[in-house]
Amino acid sequence: MIAVVAIGFILVAIYVSYLILAAPIPDTPPATTETSQSSQDAASQDTDRELAIAQMRAEARRNALAAGAGFVAIAGLILALRRQQHHERSTANTEDDALQRRITDARIRAVEQLGSDNPAVRIGGLHNLERIGQQHTDLRQVVLDEICSYLRLPYTPTSTEPSAPLPARQFEPVGPPPAEATTDEGEREVRLIAQEIMQRHLNPNREDLYWEHSRLNLRNARLDNLLFRGCHLTWADFINVTFGGGADFGGASFEGGADFGGASFEGGADFRDVTFGGADFGGVTFTSAAFFQSATFTGGADFWDVTFTSAAFFRDVTFGGGADFRDATFTSATYFWDVTFGGGADFRGATFSADAVFRGATFTGDADFWDVTFTGDAHFQLASFEGGANFRGSTFTGHTVLPGATFTGDAHFPLASFVGGADFRDVTFASLSVFRGATFPGVADFWDVTFSGDAHFQLASFEGGANFWGSTFTGHTVLQGATFTGDAHFQLASFEGGANFWGSTFTGHTVLQGATFTGDAHFQLASFEGGADFRDVTFDSIMVFRGATFLETVPHQFPDGWVLEPIPTDPRRSRLIRTAETPPPAAP
Repeated sequence: MIAVVAIGFILVAIYVSYLILAAPIPDTPPATTETSQSSQDAASQDTDRELAIAQMRAEARRNALAAGAGFVAIAGLILALRRQQHHERSTANTEDDALQRRITDARIRAVEQLGSDNPAVRIGGLHNLERIGQQHTDLRQVVLDEICSYLRLPYTPTSTEPSAPLPARQFEPVGPPPAEATTDEGEREVRLIAQEIMQRHLNPNREDLYWEHSRLNLRNARLDNLLFRGCHLTWADFINVTFGGGADFGGASFEGGADFGGASFEGGADFRDVTFGGADFGGVTFTSAAFFQSATFTGGADFWDVTFTSAAFFRDVTFGGGADFRDATFTSATYFWDVTFGGGADFRGATFSADAVFRGATFTGDADFWDVTFTGDAHFQLASFEGGANFRGSTFTGHTVLPGATFTGDAHFPLASFVGGADFRDVTFASLSVFRGATFPGVADFWDVTFSGDAHFQLASFEGGANFWGSTFTGHTVLQGATFTGDAHFQLASFEGGANFWGSTFTGHTVLQGATFTGDAHFQLASFEGGADFRDVTFDSIMVFRGATFLETVPHQFPDGWVLEPIPTDPRRSRLIRTAETPPPAAP
């Protein structure tokens, strides 16, 4: 079809060329004018002109044919070039098909080798896959998928531990001895080599060996002594993976996130200096120490229901998104020293069986420690809570240490229990602070604390002594119904807002010497069963002791102008009255 079109085009081109070349040639010679010449000479001239015109037409035809020949040559050259291109494409396609067939055959052979019973053959198959991936960049993800698929195959290492000896005085069983335990060292070696191949090609420090990839799927695999230090992983699936021996991810980066949900780390886990785009460690069990020092979580970090059997180190970690440690179990010491929680920090229901160290930690978002159990000491020195802090219902069995901590948002400790003593010295509560119903079986030390917002201690129980020496209460202070079983110290405290001690019970010695009440002071129905020391107290506004009682058998000290009057119905108790010569302070 192409040839027919080409011939027609050439004929048309020849005809057009002839028309163009013959256009200037006249059809007839010009007429001869009558002159002195003879008729014979005129006829001779006309004949010459006709001959010239014929020659010109012949020349035009020759030129047109020459042009046609040129077009034929050009068309032939074009056709030759097209045939050459077609041949080259056919050859390239044939070669590409042959190459693809060779690659496919090599992959099939390598995969078949992985199914061999001979470990050496399986190792050869892994190396063949590695060679294919190194030579063909477009097949690197496929090769990684094949290796991951092999590692995901069920594998349980045979235990080499000796059987337990028989109890004393028990006879050996009659019969042949039991068969010795066998170990599949060959399969273990094959798996270690598979891991080495991935380690070698996922480390960007070797640009000539690094493989670009989009995923790494090792779900349900068993990985022994994994070494991914410094590797760059786009996205990794380690769900339900068993990490036998140590797992070293130090300095690695997970660009698209990593999912370790339900994984088990039988040896140490090293995630120091790792960068996570997002990480899920929900339900993970760390049997040995877990190291996360200086790691960075740019996305969310999920440690829900995680179990740390040994020590957990999170010092200098940065959580850019939310950090979820709900229902987490920390059996050994836990260190969140100088950690930055950029989003919310959720520890609801967590259990710290040993010391928990949050010294210098920064909580930019809300910090939720609702119903947390701290069996060991809890250290929050110099911690900064910029959002709300919620410790509702938490139990602090060990010593609780918060000196220098800052609560910018609301701080909630209702129903919390501080069994081992609570140290709040130099703490700053910039907003609302709530200790309603809290229990302090140990000493509660609030020395030099600043309460800028309202402070609520309603129904709180101070069994081991309470020390508010030098504290400043800028907002309203409510200790209504509080119980002070041990000594209560409020020396030099400053109550700039109202102070409500309505119905409080002071069983031990109560000292308010030098305290200042700028706002109203209410002690209605309060009971002072130990000594009460009100020396040098300043009441700048209304003070109310209506119904307050003081046990007669212990000494009490009051400013001049105040005396105790026995209660007729209960001679053991007295009520505080002002003498006539001492005028009460004017109402504000």
